[in-house]
Amino acid sequence: MSILLLQFQIDFPVTYVLDNDIDIKRLSILARQVLVKRSGNTVSFTPQLVYDHEITIPVFAAGTDILDYENNCILKRNRGEEKLFRQAFIQLHPSFKEQCHQQSFYLAKSALKDTNWLTRAIHALNKINIVFNGLDRL
Repeated sequence: MSILLLQFQIDFPVTYVLDNDIDIKRLSILARQVLVKRSGNTVSFTPQLVYDHEITIPVFAAGTDILDYENNCILKRNRGEEKLFRQAFIQLHPSFKEQCHQQSFYLAKSALKDTNWLTRAIHALNKINIVFNGLDRL
């Protein structure tokens, strides 16, 4: 599957005209994760679902299900799980409600140092099998 086409389908709604012979396959969730990145004085948090077929999708991606040309099938995302993960993550910090139209959430590094928010968030999400990736680069 083309990485460029895959990224386009994840980020943007795409309309398809399909044959009747196309298969529809539901993607299986392999993991839930939060990608953490530092940029200057801010830290970004991107909640993602890791699906089979080596597909990782931010839960705020506005795109469509994925057309796999090579295998003549549509790979259906689990919109319900994406929505639940999105809602759970927004509840972790008051400023996230204002940032809910972005693909990542941002906090100042100083806010992370002054509070135990990150420790509490990691603990809360680990209880429901959500891991943080990238903490070693903070």
